Formats: sequence, C-alpha cells, structure tokens
Amino acid sequence: METGIWRTPKSWPDVEEKESQSATIYMKRHSATPLILTSFTYFDIRKDAVRNQIRAWCYADDVSPSHFRIHADTWADNLLYTAKVGWIAIPGGHTGILGGTCLVAPHEPDQDKKWNGIRIPFQEVFSRTPKIFICLNYIDIGRSWSIETFTENVTTSSFDAVFTSRNPNVDVWSAGATWIAYEDDLDSVEGGSIYSGYWTGSKAQSWEGTVRNIAQ
Repeated sequence: METGIWRTPKSWPDVEEKESQSATIYMKRHSATPLILTSFTYFDIRKDAVRNQIRAWCYADDVSPSHFRIHADTWADNLLYTAKVGWIAIPGGHTGILGGTCLVAPHEPDQDKKWNGIRIPFQEVFSRTPKIFICLNYIDIGRSWSIETFTENVTTSSFDAVFTSRNPNVDVWSAGATWIAYEDDLDSVEGGSIYSGYWTGSKAQSWEGTVRNIAQ
C-alpha cells in the first residue's frame, strides 16, 4: 500500500466560490489499478455563508496503475481557502482488506441528528467479522459545526455507517465517509482512534505517543 498527503495549491486570496482544486498524483507503478481512498486532514473554509453552512468534498478519479487525480471541492457560496487531503492506494487483488465510500444526503436537516439506516454491503464476505476504519470525506453542515462518523452492527457481509452531531444546534444536510474493512489478523495493519472529550477554547490540543512496530 502507498499513502500521501496533498495540499491545495492556491493562495487564500485567489480562491473562488464553488471551486474545485485538483492535481495529478504519481505513484509507484502498480501491477493493476489500485483502489484510491481520500479523507480531509485539514481544511480552512469561509464561515459567513448563508445559514453559516460549510461544504467540502475530497475524492479521487481518473485512477490508473501509475497515477490518479485528487480533488478538494466546495460549492454554493463557500470559499475553501486551504485543504489537505490524505490518500491511500490499496493494491488491486489484495486479500483481507476492502474499502469504499458512502454518502447520506437527505437535503433536509435531520431532527434527530442521527442516521442509523445506512447499511453498507461489502464487495465480498469476510470469513469473520472485520475491523473498520472510517473517516469523513464529505461535509455539508450548518448553523453550528459538529459532526461525527462511526460504525455499528458490523457483520461479515455489511455494516452501518452512522453520521451524527451531539450538538442540537447543528443542521446536518449531508455527509460522507471513506471506509476500510480489514481482517483483524492481517499482517502489518493496525488501527485506533483519538478523542478529545473537552473544550479548551482557543488553546490547541495535541497528542504524542508510540506506534507498535508491526513491520514484518
């Protein structure tokens, strides 16, 4: 597998509303077309849109064994000043690991702030229940900004992707995620999460630690 991070090339004074920024990413040549998955690692977006709404989407297309096109888009009256997009290339035919994207787009803010019915089927059935990594790649929320994605009801053939806000003042218009499912004994793959359960105002938070060496 191969990974990287791409940053949008424009300086913030030059960006425009409803703009798509993109670039061609060159990889080590794969024997077959890989699966490319993307997620935001950072974005800086204008906050004074109508309904205080923020909209951002990252994705890849035009994928070949040697390169692909990566995008960071916004639309309507938003300005995406800067974005960083992380990407991973999963080789075609790799066993024990699957991936994809999912999107919920009701176009009306949900009153319960949670959707549980987004059932995602795997492309093939695992021999036992896999672990799942999930992260946001599409955001369209308003009024206040708070959104979370996680998984529930994981089986060998499918799982529920949940998009929710714990803040009752948030309008979640639509949201999407990138996901990777993998067998829990797959060599050289390990996952986890970091959560900040408190608010520190303008103070930045950071974490540090070690990752167990799982290279074979």
